[in-house]
Amino acid sequence: MRVVLLGEYRAERLIAPLRAAGAEVVVLGGPDLGPWFGDDVRVGRLPAEPTDDALAALLRHWSPDLAVPNVRSPGQEQHLPVYSRLRGPGLPVHPPVFADLATDKVAFHRTAVERGWPVPRGVVCETPADLLATPLRLPTVVKEARSESYAGRHFVTDRHDLAVLSAHLRYPVLAQEAVTGEEYAVELLTTPDGTTTWPVASLGALDPDCAPGGRVRASPVDFPAEDALAALVADVVAFGRPHGPWQLDLAVTGDGSLVVFELNARFGGVSNLSWLATGADPHAVHVDAVLGRPLPTPEAHRAAVELPVPNGVVLPPPPPGAELHAFVAGPTNPTPDLTGFYRAVVAVDPDHADEVRRWIAGLPLDLTTPTAVLAGLDRGLRALRPRPPTSPGEPVRQDPGA
Repeated sequence: MRVVLLGEYRAERLIAPLRAAGAEVVVLGGPDLGPWFGDDVRVGRLPAEPTDDALAALLRHWSPDLAVPNVRSPGQEQHLPVYSRLRGPGLPVHPPVFADLATDKVAFHRTAVERGWPVPRGVVCETPADLLATPLRLPTVVKEARSESYAGRHFVTDRHDLAVLSAHLRYPVLAQEAVTGEEYAVELLTTPDGTTTWPVASLGALDPDCAPGGRVRASPVDFPAEDALAALVADVVAFGRPHGPWQLDLAVTGDGSLVVFELNARFGGVSNLSWLATGADPHAVHVDAVLGRPLPTPEAHRAAVELPVPNGVVLPPPPPGAELHAFVAGPTNPTPDLTGFYRAVVAVDPDHADEVRRWIAGLPLDLTTPTAVLAGLDRGLRALRPRPPTSPGEPVRQDPGA
């Protein structure tokens, strides 16, 4: 069986279970893959801006039994509508309506308003004049319809800056009143048999940078809007009929209300937390789904906390009862090269929390503080159900992946 991965995002975490299943694997992605995956994995290039005809020709060339979208952001997320139009038994992917929700901020907002999904107050603007005339309160978040991570999103605090910005945007844009509260994310995988959901992760307090990757993040956490989230997920599935991985970017405001910012038709930054808290790597579970295997019910048995670390800084090994992964830059994860930092995740057995707290207190941290990391760890520990002890800790692992 030949499996072609359409995109290189964290591909090593899909390749291993595919190879274990006896598959021949081809990874199509960016220009720098080279021999990264070893001699037994073939690599090729995706077109920078694929069309239906170009992708169909690419699939004819490689003749896969299965072609699996595995997009990264930024750079490949806008490929999803093309993949969705060619979907079929050999290309399991979200349908066009869901791909459109995930790749067009304007389409998502309009659908959310129509269906009653809780989104920030917003206005779709077709021209600079529309944007300048918006009645929204400042600060305002302005998003280009087809924007991806690290580009096309702007936090605006005064009318002068809005006027300057308005002349340099790709229209249409979505302008939304900025929300205060705590940001969360949840990752899901939907197949015809149902939806697998990982524990909700906290991304920390919302800030003007709109960059949760630079904050301390934790999983699991006690989520204060579980019923509202369950209703939202049910209606998204009923309307969009997703088929594959997806993610919701959420917030809970000071009065406990749920707000949804975006929907992504892929796994994102918190899949590392999801993996280390539950032991069920979302990317490996994605392989189980495309191979038609039964899917797990992920439950957290460890507290996982993620922190930003400057590129080149190596954290000391953790004590027994903890496992540390350093998700450094690599061809399948260029994000640290864009941001200047990588993200480290420490997963903690609750029976060894005191030793880990002492280790955290002594870490050489530049981009956050031990206090913030300890607070994230304690939130994760409080959210755990009682579990038997896990295995002793392992040495630091250098893992490519955001």
